[in-house]
Amino acid sequence: MKRLVLSCALAAVFCAAGSGADLKSVDEDGYARLVAGAKGKVLLVNFWATYCVPCRKEMPQLVALEARLRARGFQFVTISADEPEQEAAARQFLEQTKVPGPTLVRRAKDDDKFINRIDPKWDGQLPATFLYDRQGHKVKSIFGETDIKALSAAIEKLL
Repeated sequence: MKRLVLSCALAAVFCAAGSGADLKSVDEDGYARLVAGAKGKVLLVNFWATYCVPCRKEMPQLVALEARLRARGFQFVTISADEPEQEAAARQFLEQTKVPGPTLVRRAKDDDKFINRIDPKWDGQLPATFLYDRQGHKVKSIFGETDIKALSAAIEKLL
């Protein structure tokens, strides 16, 4: 059974307007709707958690990347792996880091199903980043810390 590594189960909440907005749960079907709803844009989905040092380290770089590319049709979405009791800390981190949203905290019905639906090669390791083209096709999966320069180059090719 696939389980999240980095000491915690993956969790998610949809934040409609960005940091500071009310959080809503999203499940396996919600993730599919999120990707489908971003068609026409290049979408980057980053799974992270407040307890994950590499996640916190790379988030400001991902936010800067989003700010630089937003006008060209790039969308950045974060999905927190924090547990419900850590939701306030996740929200605070997103606000401090000025993550633009949408932001999510995952509440999957089945962790294995959720992980396999996103990428069968993913074991739940954090951070995890998934890049989708304008048609909604996943073109890149990154497990572990992201090389921002390489990611930026991959995004540029899709814009």
